[in-house]
Amino acid sequence: MGLERGKKYTEGYLYELLKVKEESLMSFYEYLLQHITFPFSALYTEEIGPLEIAEFEVYCIRLDQEMKVDEYYGILVECKVGRKKVILPLAGINLDEGHKNFKWIDLYQGWFWSYH
Repeated sequence: MGLERGKKYTEGYLYELLKVKEESLMSFYEYLLQHITFPFSALYTEEIGPLEIAEFEVYCIRLDQEMKVDEYYGILVECKVGRKKVILPLAGINLDEGHKNFKWIDLYQGWFWSYH
């Protein structure tokens, strides 16, 4: 599945092409391995109930090396919360716009939330 210059495509075709699936997550994972600089501190945001959001500081160590991706949660990142190691979805990691990793994580999150 690919695109040809100058050809018109249906919205359904483009959505299927861009849809979040294991293969595309692994491609993005490999891309981010080349671009994100670890370790770094960030905020993690997670919806914990209707209109209720939890936010806490995390120290991101690396992209997860074992499971790597999950079709529901997306790309996974190994972090520390205090002294405890946890695996969190990269889609919930928030950085200031001036952070060196912001553009890469923002690019991933835009795609993930749009086509998930």
